[in-house]
Amino acid sequence: MSRHELLRLIKDAKQLDGLSRQLHRCASWQELGRTAQQLGYGISAEDLSTVEQQSKAADFLREARLRPIARLS
Repeated sequence: MSRHELLRLIKDAKQLDGLSRQLHRCASWQELGRTAQQLGYGISAEDLSTVEQQSKAADFLREARLRPIARLS
């Protein structure tokens, strides 16, 4: 998947009510990926799942505000 394809899907879904409704009806990442591919977007369910995991990890790191580990000496 290219980032361009994901951004294109997001932009189109925001602008096209029919596309947005169609994507909202998907019950899983697999179904959403198949639907996106059928509509001509170069995105798979695995791509979408990876993006979700990366987003969750980034959110965790941003919210965790972990302090650096003190030097062990």
